[in-house]
Amino acid sequence: MRRRSVLKALGSLPALCAPMAAWAGQAYPARPVKVVVPFPVGNAVDIVARISAEALGERYGQSFVVDNKPGAKGLIGIRYASEQPPDGYTLVGGGLGNVLPIATLRNLPVDIARVLVPIAQVAEFANVLVVRADSQFQNIRDVVDYMGSHPPGQLTVGAGDIGSSAHMAAMLFADRTRSRITHVPYRSQNEIVVNLIGATLDVGISSVPASLPMLRSGRIRALAITSRQRSGLLPQVPTMEESGVADYNVSSWLGLYGTQGTPAAILDQLGRDLTQALASDANHQKIRSAGLDVSILGPKEFTAVNQAEIARWSKFAEQIGAVSDYS
Repeated sequence: MRRRSVLKALGSLPALCAPMAAWAGQAYPARPVKVVVPFPVGNAVDIVARISAEALGERYGQSFVVDNKPGAKGLIGIRYASEQPPDGYTLVGGGLGNVLPIATLRNLPVDIARVLVPIAQVAEFANVLVVRADSQFQNIRDVVDYMGSHPPGQLTVGAGDIGSSAHMAAMLFADRTRSRITHVPYRSQNEIVVNLIGATLDVGISSVPASLPMLRSGRIRALAITSRQRSGLLPQVPTMEESGVADYNVSSWLGLYGTQGTPAAILDQLGRDLTQALASDANHQKIRSAGLDVSILGPKEFTAVNQAEIARWSKFAEQIGAVSDYS
């Protein structure tokens, strides 16, 4: 009986070791690598994935092909990646957008935190609180004073859909200033700016890259950046903390992931080679040209960021009642 159990266990070893065996006999990568982006073309995650794919392709002399599979808050693409062999030939572009569904949705069909294994952080961007050019608000203090002197919820804040980084930025602003706002959700950041200019919104919260064209045209003004540090793209705009909002920081970080079960040696190699490749001035310029701030971290540091952000936003979403069932 014992011999039969041992033989049965030995018989399962080939399946367990398949990913490593497929890699061990040849240098990685030996064929094209797919980089799944669970968001649309042109999204910040997509941009970073393409910069990363190009950098790795040049370094290895092998194709890294971006494959966009958007939908269901990124879950369609992540689920697809989780169903592929964990051999290093399917990578995933992602970031804060992968963390927020974990924090705000119950009963997800994919265990995102288990499936995605951080390889390297590449960039980040902040959101910015904006008003139309002729707004009465000249700074964050004016906004806070307005909320304090008007009925709760009278201030309308246009931001991303429920569970987005902009929505969390809006709710964190209300929480830290002990105020109530009316969140007006939008799927398109362009719609926020259009309605802000049309005077149907008091305040908007949008990503820095999406806001830049209208800010430069003078049709809207920036009052504060949501990250802890000022944005290199808007260095003259103060942060929320500099504007008097204590303990405030919302930054959307972006990077590259592997999938659970991928040999650690491949993940370590990718993390090391990607961070080295992205250290060049040319790649820094590509990142900045996309309206993003350079923020490169290796696997260990990027893993720590993911874990801390999951814990932080899960606690906050629960606190403000922003957790709902996935449907």
